[in-house]
Order: sequence, then structure tokens, then C-alpha cells
Amino acid sequence: MSQGVLYIVATPIGNLNDISLRALEILNNADIIACEDTRHSQHILQWLKKNKKIVSYYKFNEKKRLPMLLHSLKEGKSIALISDAGTPGLSDPGELLIQQAISEGIPVDIIPGPCAIIAALVLSGFKITPFMFGGYLPSKAKERNIHLSRFKQFPGTIVFFETPHRIKKCLIAIENVYNNIPVCIARELTKLNQEIIRGTAATILNNIENKTMKGEITILIDNSSIDKNNMHDSTSQLQIADIQAEFNKLISQGLSKQEALKLLSEITGESKKNLYARIFIKKD
Repeated sequence: MSQGVLYIVATPIGNLNDISLRALEILNNADIIACEDTRHSQHILQWLKKNKKIVSYYKFNEKKRLPMLLHSLKEGKSIALISDAGTPGLSDPGELLIQQAISEGIPVDIIPGPCAIIAALVLSGFKITPFMFGGYLPSKAKERNIHLSRFKQFPGTIVFFETPHRIKKCLIAIENVYNNIPVCIARELTKLNQEIIRGTAATILNNIENKTMKGEITILIDNSSIDKNNMHDSTSQLQIADIQAEFNKLISQGLSKQEALKLLSEITGESKKNLYARIFIKKD
């Protein structure tokens, strides 16, 4: 018996007209459709043939669903995986199923479509290459600062997702970590209320201070002014005063000494032992 195929199907991120003909074809022909939220996906499922087998596949049940889905694929059934919006696996459930299917030799295919990361990157006006995607920022302040600090030496545009109720705290953290560099936030992409706000973290924060933000938000940080050839060589040769200042800044953000040393080591490429000596051991 031939194995089925796992189709990773991208769906609209806001405007339903962005659904592709190929996506509709795959969804119509799939034996099973695995949805992040079966209720949320009704606006797409209503266009399909009746009596389709629909199963939920979300963050808190993906491990439980995994054996059933893999068994169905091995029996020759095709499965279409969709998330609430965009591409499954990109900060949405799907990564685990994709990895397991590949490891067991099950064919996996992609039906590409709208992507908030690319849409926001193009609309930001920032340098497009290189760029990196950091997923959702952590909800706790300390972890958020650590996460942001890890990308300080990346010489390009840094992209994150954030929720409306945390966007102001996130902008404050970006201002603390990156200071006065260009930032862009994009929300409600492809929808009627699409909004792109450019500035610095501080000016954007002032702009939205009295606004009620809705919809998922994509944040972009233009860190392209960092010298590519200077990423590790120069940082490992930073003056003691610079290392000390960065260390003190991390401590002020709530990190312990060990956490600050570990993060500085990741950023500079210098060992924690050497950093400790440069910060704490005074030379005669």
C-alpha cells in the first residue's frame, strides 16, 4: 500500500480572497483536514465538499493527535494541515507532525500562500536581506529582554510576532535593548484596517499610547547598520568599559550575573571565563 501525503496548506492571513486555487483543490481532495481551530476555519471549510473529515490539531493536543495522523498517512490517506492563518509550522502547530512524517519517510508537500513575515518585511521599507525571524517574544519581561539581546549582532532586519495586549511592553523592551534604531509594526495585514507604523520604538509607543490595538502584530527592527565583518571580531575586542556597560545594562533588566555573562558570551563569542576576568578582575 502506498503512503498518503501530508500537505501543509497556507491559508489567508486576513483577506479571504487570497486563498489559492491549488489550496482549495488540495483541501477538497484530502481525506482528512487537520485544523488548528475547527470553528475558526469554517470560513474556508464552508467552500469545500460536504462530509469532509475534520479533526482539530492545536498546541495542546498535537502530541495526542500525532499517532492517529501518522497511522492514517501510512494507510494511504492524504492529510491537509491548516492553521488559523498563514503557514502551519511558522509559530503555529505543525512542526512536530512535519518532522515526524519526514523521519518516517512519509511524503510531505507545501501549498504556499500568504505570509505575514514577508508581507510586513516588504511593507516596512527596511533592508530585506538578510533578515531573520524570531517567532513570538516571551511574555515575561526578563525572558523577553534576553531574547531580544540575543539578536543584537545580527546585521539585518529582525522580525517578531507579538500580541496586541503586549505590544507596548514589547516596544519598551526594544527601546531598552536596541536604543534609537528604526522599528516598524504591521497589524491587520491584508484586512481593511491594515496599519503600518514606522519610527523608533519610542515614537511608535507614543503614537499608539491612547490606541486600542487589535489583531496579530508583526514587529520589525532594522539592525542593518551593524557591520557584518565586525560581528564577533570587534565585539570580542571591546574595551572593558563597553563590556562593563553592557553587563550593567543586562543586570538592570533583571538578569543574574551568570545569565548576563552567558548572554554576553553568546553575543560576543568570548568565553564566560574571559568576560568574568575582564569585568571583575582589575589589572595592576
